[in-house]
Amino acid sequence: MLDNAYLQRITQGVGSGQVYILDQNGQPVVGDIPKEHAELTTPHSVDGVHVDDHGNYVAYARSESTGWTTYLVTPKQDVLGPVNSVKYLSILLITALMLLSFVYIYFSSRSLLLPIRKLRSQIWRISYSNMNLKWDNPTQNNDLILLNEAFQDLMERLQASIEREKIALHEEVKARNSALQAQIAPHFIHNVLYLISIAAQEGKTDVVTDMCKHLSDSLRYIVSSPYVHVTLADELEHTRHYLSLVQQKYEDDLEWEIHADESARNVQLPRLVLQPFVENCIEHAFIHCDPPWRIEITVKQFNGLWAVEIKDNGDGSPPGKIDEIMDNLRKSEAVAGEGNERPASIGNMGIVNSVGRLKLMYQNRLFFNLFNHADGEKGATVQIIGSLTKDFY
Repeated sequence: MLDNAYLQRITQGVGSGQVYILDQNGQPVVGDIPKEHAELTTPHSVDGVHVDDHGNYVAYARSESTGWTTYLVTPKQDVLGPVNSVKYLSILLITALMLLSFVYIYFSSRSLLLPIRKLRSQIWRISYSNMNLKWDNPTQNNDLILLNEAFQDLMERLQASIEREKIALHEEVKARNSALQAQIAPHFIHNVLYLISIAAQEGKTDVVTDMCKHLSDSLRYIVSSPYVHVTLADELEHTRHYLSLVQQKYEDDLEWEIHADESARNVQLPRLVLQPFVENCIEHAFIHCDPPWRIEITVKQFNGLWAVEIKDNGDGSPPGKIDEIMDNLRKSEAVAGEGNERPASIGNMGIVNSVGRLKLMYQNRLFFNLFNHADGEKGATVQIIGSLTKDFY
């Protein structure tokens, strides 16, 4: 009974959609139904909500007294707008919280792992000769402080144990070196005194005087600080004294030369390691060959290596003799490696002792070789090569 315009004013501003009222026959009472909503009809149920073909939400309710049906058509974006806003806001908040959590976890883990990384870097810097572990910056983590203190105490005890082991090993090496040197020196003195006695019997007073001077210098070299290593230059000087003494016996039949430069002063050696090789040449290499007998000693140094070659023009070593000497050297090293004393009964004791003493000092930084000359050249060569920096094998 009310005016249609009045009814339209009443329905204006309801929600965000459009209001349509149809009578019981499906004819519009309020609002002109546009074409896109032409499918609106009187529903079978009293009220409800559904989505039309255009994605709009349609809410309807039918009056029991009049039979009229009221439709509220709301676009989907208007319905879901607040929901989407809440969803997007929630996603934004969750993302922000996750970022904050990651930042917090990152800085927390960094503050926790920084002492561990410092401890790891300190461990990497530890070497056999340096067991001192220094903590750069104190940390607030009590457990890490305790771990550092325990580890540092372990390093100190380990360092003390290593120092004791090094001292014991050094004393053992000195004792073994002294024993090996003692085996060589009496033999040398006996030979020289025998040569002096021969010269005295022949009435060569000048020769005896000269030989006594060389012997005095040699004895002073042998007995002074026997546990201290000497330079290669000192060893060569002692070898000159020895060859000068021996030459008094063989005179012009023996020729010798020593070629060395100032680099020989940079190489450290045990005492009396070169003389046995020279003595071996004189006593064994020249037995069956005619003079002049020649001994040539050459010293070279290059790229952190030093080399000494003792070359003669004698008969060379008989077949199988070199293999026997090298085998004796290997046996001597094996016996020493088991902690036993080196056997004094091994043949060529002078060579074995000299190489053994060099091995005590240089370990795996020493190479020894003995070979006969090839291509018809007479004699043999003793080759000793040492490294000043790293191992050969």
